[in-house]
Amino acid sequence: MKNKKKTYICTHEGSGNNDLFQSCGFVHDFETLGNWNCPKCGSNLVLEGTSGKSVSELLSEGLEKEKGE
Repeated sequence: MKNKKKTYICTHEGSGNNDLFQSCGFVHDFETLGNWNCPKCGSNLVLEGTSGKSVSELLSEGLEKEKGE
């Protein structure tokens, strides 16, 4: 069975790499899931197609929305 590659993107906004750029936009395909850092700016890479939030963050947001209604 062939492994499907997972696309990770850097969503860093603002100055980075000693003010050499304003936004990164680095994209790379990995064969395994992991907690990767961007080689350009050092920020955490986010799996494409996700919000970048952890499960507990998503559940907390949902709970807050339910309380507000």
